[in-house]
Amino acid sequence: MAGWDIHTPNLGALPLRITSAALWISVTRHQTQNYERVLDFVNVIWKQVPGLVTYRHYLKLCIAFKAKLLMEMFVKRQSLLDILQTLEQYFPKVVVNDPKAERFSQRTTMPAAVSQTGSIVDPG
Repeated sequence: MAGWDIHTPNLGALPLRITSAALWISVTRHQTQNYERVLDFVNVIWKQVPGLVTYRHYLKLCIAFKAKLLMEMFVKRQSLLDILQTLEQYFPKVVVNDPKAERFSQRTTMPAAVSQTGSIVDPG
């Protein structure tokens, strides 16, 4: 094949649009057998185009699809070992420190507490 000039046309965003349309159909029709592909697609899009969705929305999508896949395993009565392995894979006990998550979880000041009498108590 040396010397062959193979020309691939520049299709732009067409493959991305076709893929997203096919996955959207899977989601709207509740075709859970394709949810792992949808989850992979969401992860790829998040890494390639990080500004497309907010971090919070990205996490909600990932958690929702993972939970739905786990629930489908229960419905299909798969073995408990398979379910537990998938659970550990999707929701590990050790969570990696994510700098984006820290930004939302840290507070700059301690919130004021309310006593039983209804008066505001300064925690500092």
